[in-house]
Amino acid sequence: MDDPNNDSRSSGHQGDDGSRRNLIYAERFKERLESISKEAQILAEITKPYREEAHQQINRAIPEGNWPAYMAISGVTRDKIIAHGEGLISALAATNNTSLEDSQVQAVADSLMANARTTSMSQWGMFSGTLYMAYRNRHAMPLRLANSKSRLFKYVWPGVLFLVYSIPVSLFLSPIVTAGGARYHAGNFRNDPRLSSLSLNLSENLQQRLQSAQAQGQVPNQRYGERSQDKSDTPSQGYEGIRQPAAPGWMVAKNIQSPPPNPPTSGWGVSDDEDDDASPIASSARRSSPNSGLSKWEQLRIQSGSQQRPTPSRPPQASNSWGSTQSSDSGDDDGAKSQAQQEFDALLEKERQGTGEGQAWGRK
Repeated sequence: MDDPNNDSRSSGHQGDDGSRRNLIYAERFKERLESISKEAQILAEITKPYREEAHQQINRAIPEGNWPAYMAISGVTRDKIIAHGEGLISALAATNNTSLEDSQVQAVADSLMANARTTSMSQWGMFSGTLYMAYRNRHAMPLRLANSKSRLFKYVWPGVLFLVYSIPVSLFLSPIVTAGGARYHAGNFRNDPRLSSLSLNLSENLQQRLQSAQAQGQVPNQRYGERSQDKSDTPSQGYEGIRQPAAPGWMVAKNIQSPPPNPPTSGWGVSDDEDDDASPIASSARRSSPNSGLSKWEQLRIQSGSQQRPTPSRPPQASNSWGSTQSSDSGDDDGAKSQAQQEFDALLEKERQGTGEGQAWGRK
């Protein structure tokens, strides 16, 4: 028979593991965002001196003129290409630590324009294909709509088909075609002979700048695993440091606050067998006293010390350290001892007075 406690414990462990994985994923995602933000910041800093010159160069390479209508309708405008070209030219200039020549700027402009045309034409091609599919299947209407006498459905149905076809095309097919065209033109851009004298590895330059910034202490370079290990070690060490001194403190407090029980005493009627001949009980039947070899004053002192009641245990007082609690308990013991000494002195004084009165009465 399965134990429900084991099931609950296993589910609890699974929940803890899931929470831990979520925390690790969130931490890594946060680190990735911080890395991207830092790379963008470094890129903006190193390209800032070349921004103005790159803007002028790309404007000369791409004249204003009449912009193609098919590109404007598809959303590919000159302003977007200018902004993209300005960033690319300034990044290349910062990577190579020099301004680009006019031929090199023209190569960048040609690559951007070719990519823009490909993107625009692919969008128009997908739009035309979707429209054709909707027009071709315009008669494939559901039976209920086909039997309807209203002409509205005959004109609305092709629009519904176009919308149904355009959604998967826009979500799945369009990004794939756009990425493929960009990859193709990027390969042509790297193989352009006009850019052979330039270093086109922007990511390597950014990585070097990022490592130099980390070496200077500007960017934290400690990964999540290292931070989590440090965080897991530190509290355990601190906890052990607090927990270990606690054991002797409790033992000391326990020994102080709970004194051992006092041995039973025989009371005030303890006397030697030689001086108690008038007792009806035989001396052999009586328990012999362990202090029979001592004088009466010494026996009286021992009896008085044994009859002192122990101080009642009190709850431990709140203190900042174990030392303060121990010192307070020792102070209470000293006070009890001094009080017992005073009581014993008073008892001796009464005993002396009683002895003196007995001797005086015997003389009379």
